Amino acid sequence: MKNVTHVLIFTVVMILNCSTIAAQITQRGEKTTNNTLTNSLTLSVPSGIQVDDILLVQIVQSDNDNDALSDAMSPGWTLVKGRKVKSHGGREWWATLVFKRVTSLDLSTSSYTFTLDEDAVEDGAAGEMIAFYGLSWNGLSVTGVANAGPFDNVIPSSDYSSNSGNAANLSTLAITTINSGSGVIMFSAIGNARYHKTWNLNGIGMTEICDYPNILAANNGSGVAWRTQLASGLTGPGATHLSKGAGGGAILVSLKSQSAATIVAVGSTSFCPGGNAELQANTGVGYTFQWHLNGADIIGATASNYIALLPGNYTATVTNAAGVDNLSGVITVVVLASPQVQIVGITSTSVCLGETVTLSSAVFNYAEYLWLVDGVNDTTAIDSVYSPVTSSTISLQVLSADGCYGTSEPILVSFNAEQEFFADTDGDSFGDVTNSIIACTQPQGYVLDNTDCDDTNSSINPNAIEICNSLDDECDGQVDNGMDFQYYYSDLDADGFGFAAGGLSCSDMGVGFVTNHSDCDDTNASVCPGAIELCNSIDDDCDSQIDNGLLFLNYFTDTDGDTFGTDAPISSCSDLGNGYSFIEGDCNDSDATVNPSAVEILDNDIDENCDGQIEMGISEMYVTFSLFPNPAVDQLNVQLSSFSVGSDLLVYDAIGKIVHKEQVLSTRMTISLSNFNSGNYMLKVGGVVKRFEVMN
Repeated sequence: MKNVTHVLIFTVVMILNCSTIAAQITQRGEKTTNNTLTNSLTLSVPSGIQVDDILLVQIVQSDNDNDALSDAMSPGWTLVKGRKVKSHGGREWWATLVFKRVTSLDLSTSSYTFTLDEDAVEDGAAGEMIAFYGLSWNGLSVTGVANAGPFDNVIPSSDYSSNSGNAANLSTLAITTINSGSGVIMFSAIGNARYHKTWNLNGIGMTEICDYPNILAANNGSGVAWRTQLASGLTGPGATHLSKGAGGGAILVSLKSQSAATIVAVGSTSFCPGGNAELQANTGVGYTFQWHLNGADIIGATASNYIALLPGNYTATVTNAAGVDNLSGVITVVVLASPQVQIVGITSTSVCLGETVTLSSAVFNYAEYLWLVDGVNDTTAIDSVYSPVTSSTISLQVLSADGCYGTSEPILVSFNAEQEFFADTDGDSFGDVTNSIIACTQPQGYVLDNTDCDDTNSSINPNAIEICNSLDDECDGQVDNGMDFQYYYSDLDADGFGFAAGGLSCSDMGVGFVTNHSDCDDTNASVCPGAIELCNSIDDDCDSQIDNGLLFLNYFTDTDGDTFGTDAPISSCSDLGNGYSFIEGDCNDSDATVNPSAVEILDNDIDENCDGQIEMGISEMYVTFSLFPNPAVDQLNVQLSSFSVGSDLLVYDAIGKIVHKEQVLSTRMTISLSNFNSGNYMLKVGGVVKRFEVMN
């Protein structure tokens, strides 16, 4: 059983390399074995057999009393070979190989019994039965009749090979040519109970199916190994090495695959780039095909022929009408290399008129040279060298010894007259008209153009874009032409408003300059258009007006500090401070006790309240009143003493102007405030003055 592992490994490899391909000849189920010391031997049928499988049985008989032996047989079985394989010391060993084609009747049969040629109990036999499927019954019969049996070729010898000595090696002759995919089976009949150590076919290992030493008194053994024929041809000799010298015989048989796949090349399998090789598979009714390159399916390659364009190893899977896949042998396709053609012998492709140019092939052993001038073959040029006489594109085509053409890269050869070239020092492709040389080929660093106006600056040339930089960028004789120029004004106080003219420019003049000139004081950043006008005698917002929009009040001289002023008013938008009051009406500015709010003192000849009267009679100290509400809205109520009746009621605004006057007619007076503005006011009755606030 030592080779069972090898069988599994081989099967896995086949699945990995060709996943859609089944073995052409495949063992069915497991072998069965048995031995006996009677005159019959019963062998069980391997499990799972199907119609058209083949059953193969080898039986090795032993005779201990020098009786002649004959073949073991069973009804319905066909003899392949039978022969004495060894005799020694009065004992004889006989091998019989038979086969049977499975029919539907055999599917219900569990075993077959074979009659032996034995005459005593000391005689014995050992044997095995194996099954295979995937074979064709349109092969050769045992006798070589076509379409009459399962064999791909008849057995080359008339019988088992025989070694009546005590050798440890048994061998067979090779079978003449058989097709790839055929199953090659080697049977071994041993003259003693020995084990098989190795099996090989033409030096290549075989898969062992059976190694059955009979340890009964018959003292014989039997073995089977097999493999698939990988390529058409001779099988080569079969050989097995025994565990110990025994002698015996061995035989090879070949089972024909249902449809052995073959492919042939229609023509050569090597071609030049751009060529192809046609491959053809064997055909038959109902066959389908799949071509493979290096073991991988070729998408869409399912015809019986294939045009190979790529190099590699090609095979084909041919599936017959019964759905059995068969893998062909390998055809290797080679794409020959094109010659690598190079033209040498020229240092410059631009030469002066009258000079001689000689071109040559880098290799001088090609079978054929063709010089192409502007794509047309110059039939006069058939050597490895060529001298053009006119400006043209030259290429060389050669034919290699393999029959492949190769073409060089084209070379443009120009014959030129002398011309003036101008220095292009800055590399902008425009030359300096003041720096030139005469030549028939363009020197490095020179151009035919002479329109550069600054050959030290590659940014300046006729193709440049004019920018604002005080330079003639595009060499049109103008500086900064086409630019957008505008005036800039100095902004010394950095308030964003200019004053004095700074100049005309096409670029931003930067910090300290702006494009407006609306500042009226460029030394004070607080003075500019948009500034808030302050009460400071300055035109803060540059609208040519000073302190405009502010509230101006009239102030009067208040020398005695009694909050009432006199003299001519002074208009101001700010508080003039101590010594001034915005209330006029003081009649004595040197006496703080004399003012419109003072209390008149009777009978002293002084007008204390500046009402123009010197009060006589009842003292004004009895004149009292109260104001409510204070602050007041809409109207003000005045509650007065009875001594006030008949007096004048006066209301002054914040600047001392009388805004209301009436005579007190009762002790309760109401003053309408609908025409009063919000602010502080003073109400005077007699010599009494009180302040109130209006909130309208």
